[in-house]
Amino acid sequence: MKPKIVYTVVLFLILLVSGCSHITTLRTEEIREVGSAVRKDVKEELHMRADSLEKVIDSLSKAQDLINRRMIAELTILANRVADESERTDSRQEEILYLLGMLIGKSDKILSKKVVVTQTAGGTIALDSIEQEAEKLQELEAMFNTARSDYLRGEHKLAYDAFKQIYEESGKKGEYAEESLYGMAQCLESAGQKDKALTLYKAFSKQYPESSIVCTVLFKTSSILAENGDTAGQKNHLQQLLETKKCMNTNEYLQGGAILQEMLDAN
Repeated sequence: MKPKIVYTVVLFLILLVSGCSHITTLRTEEIREVGSAVRKDVKEELHMRADSLEKVIDSLSKAQDLINRRMIAELTILANRVADESERTDSRQEEILYLLGMLIGKSDKILSKKVVVTQTAGGTIALDSIEQEAEKLQELEAMFNTARSDYLRGEHKLAYDAFKQIYEESGKKGEYAEESLYGMAQCLESAGQKDKALTLYKAFSKQYPESSIVCTVLFKTSSILAENGDTAGQKNHLQQLLETKKCMNTNEYLQGGAILQEMLDAN
């Protein structure tokens, strides 16, 4: 081979190798740029998805917080309703037990009066007056039971009229008179006429100071006076309650004592 040809071939090979190396370098740079662009796009996409996911989570968190608040509110309302219903049920049970106690006590008295007889001079037994009294007690008892039933059903006007009739027919004496006057006051209080109820409660404590329910009456009187803003009257009746010996073992005595102590501490 001639030297010139050999030189030409060698030169061609050098150029070819150099060109390939340059092309390879360019291709590598292009691949790197593409890789960087891809990584940038992927990173931005991940950031966008992360932001979107964070917004979704935040929205879900707010929605859950709202649901929780609503559930708490609904549960609170439900609990209050259950408590109110329970209180009404307890009140009705107390009224029923009270009525049963009255029935048992009055029935025993009627039976005891029926067996009491009087021996006359001729040796005969006079039962007319005793039977009449027993019949009157039975009538009063029936009227009283009806009045209490009307009161428990919320028929306050009807119950008030019945209690008033019992109070008058009993001659304003005896347990039926006491219970019917107290019933009249209860009807007025339940009907929202607390000032009129207050008048009857005061009359009760003056007329029947030895009654078995005078403790309850004194406490109710002090409560209404407190609602009316009559602090002096409230304190006076609470003191009267605490000074009544028969009230010492009652709930009214404990509650009244606590209220009076708070009033004294406040001063």
